[in-house]
Formats: sequence, structure tokens, C-alpha cells
Amino acid sequence: MEDPALERALELLRAGKSAEAEAHMEAARVEAAADHGEESHEHAIAWNGLAAIYALIDDGPRAIEALERAVAIEVDGDEPTRDRLTFQTNLAEQLHRMGRFDDAENVLHENLAAREKHYGRDHPGWGFGAEPLAATLLAKGNLEAALEVAQASVGCFWNSGHPRVGAALALYADIASGFGAPPLPDGASLDDLPDDLASELPGAVAGRAQSASNPGRGCDLIEVMIPLIAARLDGDDDPRVVELRVALSNLQRDADRHVDRVESLEALMETFARRDDPEQLLHARLGLAMAQAEAERADDARATYGAALAAADDDGGALIRSQVLRNWGLFESEVGRIIEAEKLLRDSIAAVTVDEPEALGRAEVALGVVLQHDGRPGDEAAELFKTAIERLDVGHPDAICARGHLRAIEEGGPCACGDQEAALTEAFTALVRPNVPDGLIGDLRIELSDEGELKVGVELVREPTEEEHETIDRVVRHALHQLRQGIRRHYG
Repeated sequence: MEDPALERALELLRAGKSAEAEAHMEAARVEAAADHGEESHEHAIAWNGLAAIYALIDDGPRAIEALERAVAIEVDGDEPTRDRLTFQTNLAEQLHRMGRFDDAENVLHENLAAREKHYGRDHPGWGFGAEPLAATLLAKGNLEAALEVAQASVGCFWNSGHPRVGAALALYADIASGFGAPPLPDGASLDDLPDDLASELPGAVAGRAQSASNPGRGCDLIEVMIPLIAARLDGDDDPRVVELRVALSNLQRDADRHVDRVESLEALMETFARRDDPEQLLHARLGLAMAQAEAERADDARATYGAALAAADDDGGALIRSQVLRNWGLFESEVGRIIEAEKLLRDSIAAVTVDEPEALGRAEVALGVVLQHDGRPGDEAAELFKTAIERLDVGHPDAICARGHLRAIEEGGPCACGDQEAALTEAFTALVRPNVPDGLIGDLRIELSDEGELKVGVELVREPTEEEHETIDRVVRHALHQLRQGIRRHYG
């Protein structure tokens, strides 16, 4: 299924032009309906493409609505039938993401029956319906049914030699962990998996672990699969296995398994040393210092930061040197060594030039916060925050932090560290207000739900026209996307 309009929309999205991407895809949809008819295959493809853009900007309800429109169009023929089955699976995925597991399961049961009729159970096309059904059954806690369907999807992909077998095996292992069962189906051995399919396993397991219901579960999945994958590939130092071990160390931080993370990073450092890879060794060393700090091993962390800085001076560049100094400075500030922290952070600023605006801006924010927390006169901190805000993207988390702290200085109030909603509202206002008609909106606000979701409040000064209402809706949605994207990009 080729969709040139979607390809162009994705290019716009990657360039940070989310509003233009949506507008381009909507125009393509209108054109498809005009040229081929409302009930045409081309129009269904356009609805699916529009849904993809909505999904990528975190607008789940609109993505679901668009996919329901795509699925509702039934056209005879092999290609339209195959595409409609894909649209159904996409719909179920969006329902799953929105927590509507019962609705997702109903769609997937219907989809799987239709796939069996069209492809047969031995075709990978059937497996592409079975795998998401197993994932939805897992999310509902129906482990026995999930394991049965997952095993069938593994068999389908394995026997047909399809690369998707890696993802199916990862899902099976995730489900099996709920029973304390072996991670592979009965009689299955990775030794029997062809090399090209085995090479897909590390990435598939990492992907599954990162989307697990919680980081601890993801850690458990990787830990049980690493020995099996390493034995099938070229051991623990195989680059594909190393990437999986890196993914494990990242998840261990999210799961607050800091002692385990220290051990993982120490092992990775040994691997990078054996491979004579100074760049990766330096990054692992920096990660180790952070892990030691989080494990409350302050002296070890300080020594590791010192070694990381020496390595950055020898083998790194300005960016990594600034990063090491910034992280080290923040660590020292957290343990109350403000004089040391200030020196390190000033050195971090000095390490880079205006040609590296993100690194420079982040270092300026870090120093500004330390100075403000230390009760210094606000002039220097305010200037640091102002210049950092100009350097960083509006949605960058450090820019959000700077706006909140700057407002506290200007208003003479307390530090804004605990007021995430106020800081987010500052950034949200900066994204929205310049892009809506003057005199239309009053106060804007962002509220954080208990689950960390962003909730928007928009005060209207007057009743908007239909066109103005559409403008407000579009600008608000894309501002939220930009905020979420910035947070994810910099903090996962």
C-alpha cells in the first residue's frame, strides 16, 4: 500500500511541522474523496494516512475516528481487502493505546477471523492479526489465552521464515513470565532459527521491554532473554547483544534498580574496553557515575566523574566535556557542595560556544538553578535563564524549567521547582498565543493528572467563529504535541 501523501506528511512531521503535516494529509483525503469517491479504496487509504498523523501527534481519539472511517469502506478485490485488514489492526492498536482493551479485543477477533479466511493460518498475514490479539489479551490479564495465541503467532512466523518472529518470540516470553514459565514455546530452540531471523531478536526484545507494562517487567524480560540470545549469536560482546545490554541499563534506571544498573554499566565498560571503543566507554562511564550517585555511592560517583572528565579531555570533544561537567556539577549541588558545583557548571558553559545552543542552554539553566537555590541575588540567574530560553526550543524541558524559575525571580516568589504546572503553562502559552487571532483567548493553563497526562484549559474572551474555533483546536493540539515531544526526546 503506497501512500505518497503520507510519506510527505511524515517528512513534515520529522521536520517539526506537525500542523503542516496534518493539513497536508487532510487535503490529500479531501482530494481522494473528490477524485475517486467517498467509498473508494483511495479514500480509505487517505483516512488511514490521516490517522497515522493523528497517532504520531498523540491525538488518539481523532486517530480512532479516522480509522473507523477507513475500516467502514469495503471494496472488493485482493489489495483493498488486505489493506482493510491492516486498517482494522491499526484501529485495534489505537484502541489498545487508549486503554479500550475490550473494544480492541473485539476488533482483533473479527480481524483474525477475516485474516484466516483471506490468507489461511499458515500465512504470515494471519500472524499479523494473532500477535496484537495476544498483546491485548495480556493487557487484560487473560494470560492463558494470551499465551496460546502468542504461541500460534510464533509458529506462524517461524514456519514461514518471516522476520516478525523476533517480535512474536519477545511477546511470548513477556507473557510466559507471568506464569514463571520458560521464555520459549515447548520444543523451540533458538539454535534452529536461521541467522537472518536470529539477528532480529535483540532489537525485538528491546522494543518489547521498552513497551512493557512497567520498567521492572521490561528488565526481567531482557535479563531472561540475554543468555539465550548471546548463546545463539556471538556471545556477550556481539554488538547486537551489547545494544540489548545498553537497553537493559536504561530500563534499570527507570525501574529504580540502581545497584543492578551499576553492575550492568561496569560490565559494559569492560566490553567497550576490550573492543577499544573509547567513545562508548566514555558514555558508559558517564552513565555509571549517574548510577552510582542514584545508588547513594557519592564517593564512587565523584571518582567516576573525574575519570569521565579525564577521558573527555583525551578522547572526547567539547559537547561531551560540557555534558560531563554539567552532570557532575548537578550531582555536587544535590549533595550540598555548592562551591564545587558552581565551578563545574561555569566550566560546562565555557566548554561550548554559541554554535552548540542546546548544550550551552542546558548548562546555563543548571547554573541558574544552583545560584537561585543558593539564595544569590537574582540578576545573574535571571540573565542565565533568559539567554537559555532564547537558545532552547520552546518545548525543551530545560526551557520549561528556566521559564518557571525566571517567573519566580521576577515575581519575588519561591523557587518554581515544585510547580510543574506553572512552568508547563508558561511554555504552552508561548506556543499557543502567537498563533491564534488577537483578542480571542484569555488565560491558558496546563494541569497534570495523577498519571502525568497533560490537561488543557483555554479561556475564551469572546465567542469564536467556526474557523477560529478550528484554529484554536489545531494550535492547542499541536502545542501539546510539541511539549510532549520535547519531554520524550530529552528524558524518554
